[in-house]
Amino acid sequence: MEPKYGDNSIIISGKYKFTLVKNLPVKYLLDVYDGRISHDKRLTAYVKENIEKIKARLNGKKVVEKNVTRLLIYREKKPDLI
Repeated sequence: MEPKYGDNSIIISGKYKFTLVKNLPVKYLLDVYDGRISHDKRLTAYVKENIEKIKARLNGKKVVEKNVTRLLIYREKKPDLI
């Protein structure tokens, strides 16, 4: 099973090759949603899962993510010198 696309995934084929998903034009994403463009199953799945966010972008609204994952940074403890 292939990994899902996220906002920071890079499209590796098609018209917008090597473009971050979050930087794809809204019209292009809506065409994917409507089935006019369907070359990439992972992109289609991303669009279906994020259609509300995409439509908000179309209206110039900023979407705030509800589920934010916290990044934890662990610092290794240096061994005591003898």
